Amino acid sequence: MNMSKRSHKFLLLLITLAAGLLLTPALAQTPELHLRLSRDWGYGGPNGDIQGVFSFHITGTEDLTAVEFYIDETLAGRVDAPPWKLRFSTDDYPLGLHKLYAVGYAPDGRTLKSNVIVQNFVPASAAWSFIIKFTIPFLLITLGVPALLYWIDRKRNPDKYSGHGGAFGGAVCPKCGCPFPRHWWGLNLGGKKYDRCPHCGKWSMVGRASKTELKQAAFDCGLEKPPINAPASRPEDDLHKRLDDSRYFPRD
Repeated sequence: MNMSKRSHKFLLLLITLAAGLLLTPALAQTPELHLRLSRDWGYGGPNGDIQGVFSFHITGTEDLTAVEFYIDETLAGRVDAPPWKLRFSTDDYPLGLHKLYAVGYAPDGRTLKSNVIVQNFVPASAAWSFIIKFTIPFLLITLGVPALLYWIDRKRNPDKYSGHGGAFGGAVCPKCGCPFPRHWWGLNLGGKKYDRCPHCGKWSMVGRASKTELKQAAFDCGLEKPPINAPASRPEDDLHKRLDDSRYFPRD
């Protein structure tokens, strides 16, 4: 008797496992709707805060006859053909938390419901408040730190920035021969920069020029005037001067 009961239980277990294996592929093929949001224009902040124009998107199946999009119990709109997308504005609904979901209709009459997304509709002032609190300090840090480092480097290395150089050194344009400071946005290629000359407006590969080269190029280009100081005398000039002076020695 005990053996028959055990056999009966074992048979029921086998039937249950077989039914599960047969039903699993069918359940896996059941279409599911996945709802997501995209921001077309507006603000999306932390904790699900949104404000502006957004769009519903349904993915997961194309075998639908229609999709209805809901905000809470209010029908936001119905789409009868793919792509299953609907645009809406948060300003058309009350402020606060809202449940967003979609209902799809299959050709065989089944009704499919998507996942639920909870969003907090906030006023436009909240978006500006977020920008003032976070974005502006972020910009000040990202722009202020490089500016501070540049100022410190300029104080420590004044020769580096004198003449026609800069933070990235100076270059002599191979097209017009004029010196200019290399720009930070120039493309670095093999130790040189593909940079634009501000004098002639042409692009070329330029390396870092020495201070002497920059100064000479500035003189040749007419950007600077040569010093007024008298040029240094040459040895032959000194010889001529001594010969001339010897002519006027007094005789005894």
